[in-house]
Amino acid sequence: MSPKDMNEIVLIGGGLSAMMCAFSIKKRFPNYKVIIVENSNSIGGKYNSFIYDNNCYFDQGMHVIYETCNPEIDSIYFEIMDETKWNVFEKNRKDVAGLFFNGHLQKYSHYIDLRNFDKAEFNQCISSVFSTLGCDINDETAEKLLRSHFGDFIYEKIHSKVLKNMYGISGDKLSSLAIKLTALERIIVFDEDIMVDLMNSSYIRSKIAFPNQLALPDVRENDQKALYPKKYGMIHFVKEFERKLESLGVTILKGVSVKSINMENKTASSITITCKKQTNKNLELNNLIWTAGLPSLATGLGINFDDLTHEPGPRMIYVNFIFDKPLNSGELYYFYCYDHGFATHRVTNYSEYCPDEKNNGIYRCCVELWPSKIGLMSEDLTESKLIKLALKELTFFSAIDSDHIVKFVRVETAVGRFPLPSKVNESSLNKLRSRIEEKNITNLINIGVLSERQLFFLPEVLRDAFTKINAKLGIYQ
Repeated sequence: MSPKDMNEIVLIGGGLSAMMCAFSIKKRFPNYKVIIVENSNSIGGKYNSFIYDNNCYFDQGMHVIYETCNPEIDSIYFEIMDETKWNVFEKNRKDVAGLFFNGHLQKYSHYIDLRNFDKAEFNQCISSVFSTLGCDINDETAEKLLRSHFGDFIYEKIHSKVLKNMYGISGDKLSSLAIKLTALERIIVFDEDIMVDLMNSSYIRSKIAFPNQLALPDVRENDQKALYPKKYGMIHFVKEFERKLESLGVTILKGVSVKSINMENKTASSITITCKKQTNKNLELNNLIWTAGLPSLATGLGINFDDLTHEPGPRMIYVNFIFDKPLNSGELYYFYCYDHGFATHRVTNYSEYCPDEKNNGIYRCCVELWPSKIGLMSEDLTESKLIKLALKELTFFSAIDSDHIVKFVRVETAVGRFPLPSKVNESSLNKLRSRIEEKNITNLINIGVLSERQLFFLPEVLRDAFTKINAKLGIYQ
C-alpha cells in the first residue's frame, strides 16, 4: 500500500496533547500513518522532566495530571500505565494548594483569606463583597471583573496590588485570564460553621471559598481525579507513552522543525521540514494537526504578523532542591506567593503527592522564581545568588528552618517565560487566530494552549482537541 492510499496525519508539536491525540487516532485506525514532528530532542513538553547525574529527575514545576471527566480521554492514561502505577487523588485530595499572603503561609487554602485583617477593614471587606451580589460581569479586563465580583474596596486593597506585583502591569491592562491562572476568583471571609450553610448556594460558592480545603463538603459537580506516577518523575509516564506510541506504529521525528506549510487550493498538501543538519524534506499529508502555538502556525503559513504587538511575560527560573527532611508546609502539594518583595511565584512540594518519595527519605522541592517581581533581571543573577535567594525566601515562608540540610540543588534558567495575560497579547492572539481562520484550510486542526481564547489548562485543552478532531475527522464516534 503506497502512502497516498493511507490517511496520513501529521501532528506538529510533541507535547502531551499531541501524544494523546496520536494514540487515540492510531488505536482506532491502525492503518493510518501518524507522524509527530517535534522541534526539541524529546517529546512530552512541560510534562517531561529534567535529567541530572546519577539518574536524578526533577519535573518542570508542578505537573499533576487532572482528568478531563471525559472517559474516552481519561482512559488513555490507564492504557499507558496500569492503575497500580498511578497515585490517584480524589475529592479534597485532588489538589491541595496553599498561599503565602499577608505575611502568613496558608496551609489550608490557596484562596486569599481576609479573616486576619483588623475588624474595621474586615467589615469593609464584607460590605464590599456583598454590595456586588448580582452585579457580576463575565468578560472584561481583570480589574473590571474583580471589581464586579468583590467590590471596589477589596480590589483596591488586595487584587490591584497582587496583579501588579505578579505581572508588572495594572489590572486594567490584564485580561480576565489573569484571574483564572492563579485562582483569584474566590476569597475566604467566613469560618467553617458559617460556610457549611452558605455552601448550599452555588452563587455564593462562586465568590466565597470554604476556609479548609481538606474539610470541604462534597458539593462537587463532577468526580474529577488527579494522577501522578507512583515512581517520582513524569518522565516515567512520558517514556512509557513514547514506547506505546512507537509500538502502535506512530512515527516520532525529534529535532525537526517546520520550514513551511505547502498549500494546494485550500488544503495543506505537505509540510517542508528541516533537521539540525539543515536538510529539507517534504512530508505529504491528508490532515495536519497543529499543537505548537499560533505564532509558529502563522509563520508556517507565511502570514505576516509584524504589525501585532507581543508583550513578554515574566522570565521563569526553577531552583530544584532535595532536603534531608520534609518542608514545613503541611500537606500542601504547592503554594503561591502573593506578597510584595518576594521573587517566588510558586513552591512545589513533590513528596506530598508522591508518597514513595517520603517513604524513601527524599524530599524534593522546586522554587519557581520570577525575578522581575523584585526588579531583578534574571540574566544578571548567578546560580549561587539564585540558590541563596530561594533558600532565603523558603526560610521567610517558614517552609524550611535552620535544621534543613540541602542534599542536592540545581538551577534551571532556560525554562522560558510565563505567558503574560495582558489585553494587548489577547488582542494580538485574537487577530492572529482570525488571520489563520481566514485561510479556511480544510484539513487543518489547530489545538493546544491558547489555540482558542483563554484555553490554557490541560483538561480543557484535551476536551477541545478531541472535540475538534471528532468534528473534522469523525474518528471518535
